Amino acid sequence: MAKVSWPDKEDLKGTTTVVIVVTLVLTLFIFATDKILEAILNFIF
Repeated sequence: MAKVSWPDKEDLKGTTTVVIVVTLVLTLFIFATDKILEAILNFIF
């Protein structure tokens, strides 16, 4: 097995921030898409 190389604190903070921001953006996008499609379907039916 190869030796494990752990990231330093700055790298860890940076990647964690990116993951949280991308997760929030995707959550908002899916929520908005769901509400728009819900409104369209309620209008049609």
